[in-house]
Amino acid sequence: MSFRGLTLVAADTAHPGIEYEAAWGDVAALAGHDLPWWPDLLRLPHLIRAWQPGAPAAVVEVPANNE
Repeated sequence: MSFRGLTLVAADTAHPGIEYEAAWGDVAALAGHDLPWWPDLLRLPHLIRAWQPGAPAAVVEVPANNE
């Protein structure tokens, strides 16, 4: 997270010590459509696999945090 919202951090496989940052809005603009982001407790495989571009927002129950 940054002051502008979500941030994507990536590393160059040839130079793993070099990291690049892009704001989530910039990544979505490059993709050409809105992109989903799942908070930690909602990173459920069945939700992630079901997402498709243009899909409406899903309303789901937040699972218990068992940490």
